[in-house]
Amino acid sequence: DDNFDHGGLDFIGGVNLWLTTDAGASWNLNSMWTTNPMHNPDGIPFLHSDKHALMHHPLAPNVVYAASDGGIHVTNNLGATWYDRTPGLGISQMYKVGISATAPDVMLCGLQDNGLKQVDGGEWREIMPGDNMECIIDPEEPQVQYSCVLTGLLYRTTDDWANRTLIADNIPGFSAYMQQYGFGPGAWVTPFTMDPQDNQVLYIGFKQLWRSANRGDDWSLVPGLQTGSHLRHLAIAPSDPQMIYAATYDTLFKRTGSEWTIIPVDMITGSPSNAISGIAVSDMDPQRLWVVISGYDAQRKVYSSDNGGASWVSMTGTLPNVPVNCIAHEPGTSGSLYIGTDIGVFQWLESEGDWEPFDNALPNVQVNDLEIAPANGTIVAATFGRGLWRSNLASWVRAPDAVPHVSGFTVAPNPAQESVTVTLKEPQQARVELLNALGERVATQAFVGNSLVIDLAHLGPGTYLIRMHGTTDAGCAKLMLVR
Repeated sequence: DDNFDHGGLDFIGGVNLWLTTDAGASWNLNSMWTTNPMHNPDGIPFLHSDKHALMHHPLAPNVVYAASDGGIHVTNNLGATWYDRTPGLGISQMYKVGISATAPDVMLCGLQDNGLKQVDGGEWREIMPGDNMECIIDPEEPQVQYSCVLTGLLYRTTDDWANRTLIADNIPGFSAYMQQYGFGPGAWVTPFTMDPQDNQVLYIGFKQLWRSANRGDDWSLVPGLQTGSHLRHLAIAPSDPQMIYAATYDTLFKRTGSEWTIIPVDMITGSPSNAISGIAVSDMDPQRLWVVISGYDAQRKVYSSDNGGASWVSMTGTLPNVPVNCIAHEPGTSGSLYIGTDIGVFQWLESEGDWEPFDNALPNVQVNDLEIAPANGTIVAATFGRGLWRSNLASWVRAPDAVPHVSGFTVAPNPAQESVTVTLKEPQQARVELLNALGERVATQAFVGNSLVIDLAHLGPGTYLIRMHGTTDAGCAKLMLVR
């Protein structure tokens, strides 16, 4: 508090707030964390839970400021009414973010003690209260969305949150566990993911791994996984959903078919004291993956494997000695990576073999989650204390209609029908990407030489963008596909 004499008037805070007017001889409940009559039958005034600081105004002891997980509130009538002083401040503590694949301006955010929020084109909407973590928007039916609340309370909506269902109750034994312990069987931030090739298939990790083939209506135990502790991370290989990676703090598990392989963290980093904080898998090669490490071990931050975890190479480079909290792989690239740390975002430079800050005006803040939206070439960062941030990807080129033909390579024929040939000025190592009008990659191929034929037979007519990444030639060209 402060060093002023308030004449026996004082507040003390925890989840709720209490007031004494006689120097602590007696205390009265002054505010409650909820207005729900089941928990607050006497209608005590509401004030957000988890008080962290209290301060009397030095010239007016009846004016009191309270700092909590809900921001800063002030009262001038001894707590009969509290006024929020933080509207519009981007100070939310976010655990996770989910992006709509078809409408990337629509996002779900899971916040500490501030619920689930949806943002659509800059307009925010509160969905439900509490501690919300992992959230997913269905890539094909965006009105179908999911949010996982603390310890694995998984909710689903099929009508954009007009209604919601606790589909975790459909997991065998979940309801009984809740009744006995008052919380779910998962970690505080329970890992939850969707099959990248089948939007009906969901996975959630407790100390075992559960799978649903019908959006959470029914669940079955994925056999063979014995962890002994809570799962913290899940990743499914986009090119082969039978390849599943799961991790506790100290062990990575890989599932191939029906077989599990155990990979202790010391096989990755050389130290059993490191903690795994994230997994990313290439969208082109299910055996290629990356893990990141939390903590303050200066030489152990990021590791890669090209053989499904049989061997590992350090990619720590010159990263500062701060915890790495998450990692995202840019789809359609061989190794374009972004990591979230306690001081912001870093980008992997393949040409340099090292990391560089990717702040783009992002403050030095803890980044808990990164999501990439291929539809508009952006990356989103969920921060713990500064809200949600978005940036263009480093390599992204917007709007095919606005992209002139770039010299350095030729494209013929253009317009094309069944195939197109890109020709470089000289032989070199290169990668070519084909993007549709939404900015989504529909083809990517690496080659060595001075020409490549791209098959177009499986694509519909329209405007496309050819993006070239070569040793000496690079740029973009617009391609018209006709039938």
